[in-house]
Amino acid sequence: RSKLIQMDRISVAVKSVGRNQLSKEDRRVFGQLAKSMDYFHSHFRSMWNSLADACKPDAPAIDSALSARLVATGMRFCTQLEFHHGIEESVLYPKLSVKMSAFLPGDVTLLAQHKTIHQGLEELSAYLRQLSPSNSSHSNSVLVSKDQLKAIMDRFGETLWNHMDAEVEALSAEEMHRYWTREEMRQIMHF
Repeated sequence: RSKLIQMDRISVAVKSVGRNQLSKEDRRVFGQLAKSMDYFHSHFRSMWNSLADACKPDAPAIDSALSARLVATGMRFCTQLEFHHGIEESVLYPKLSVKMSAFLPGDVTLLAQHKTIHQGLEELSAYLRQLSPSNSSHSNSVLVSKDQLKAIMDRFGETLWNHMDAEVEALSAEEMHRYWTREEMRQIMHF
């Protein structure tokens, strides 16, 4: 059945598809993108949790070896997430925005969240770069501060986690089935 939804002054007929109306095969085909995205997000969550765990009050004191590992993990996290968002913004989102308003440049959620996350990543990577053993601007080893690292992460952590959840939901089998055909899904998956 269809219901009429008013979107930006354009009436769009949207199929109302319940979770149990998708066949197992449809769930596989239309859920591929969400499954792939969740895989990447699990990796980012794991790295984030490693950093956050080190900031807990009951975590071991940060010595030079742990500090170096945290700097390396944090820099990998920043670089990989920036790369991931770059692909989304230049390849995936433009394709999806043809039919899905959640991926339009003016959308207030996903792309706006990218901006907030990007600002946090810039601040985090700047902090970590100054602590890097390869940074020649300091002669003595400077250790990661639990309080400083936690404060930086707290400024964008909630947005990051909400974004990862919202993005996977927007790419769910049910959502993708509303907008795309099986053939279009195959094309999207081979961008």
